[in-house]
Amino acid sequence: MKISEYDVVRVIAEIPADRIDLSASQGRPQIGDLGAVVLVHTVKPNQEPAFIVECVGSDGHTIWLADILASELERVPSSPGGT
Repeated sequence: MKISEYDVVRVIAEIPADRIDLSASQGRPQIGDLGAVVLVHTVKPNQEPAFIVECVGSDGHTIWLADILASELERVPSSPGGT
């Protein structure tokens, strides 16, 4: 399933520390975390799609922000009639 900007995604693999924005993050992505795609990186042919994904807590503050490859994510289907 194609991943686009603003999609809700689930982390399905460990994310290397060098791809986590530590200046904006209070923690690090964990397998099972949900986040929103805030940017789709432009990639060259034969490169794996990559995204900037943000996970936000119930208080509205960023928990983590990271560059994540398509193979490390799965798109969460939207609920019927939902957003």
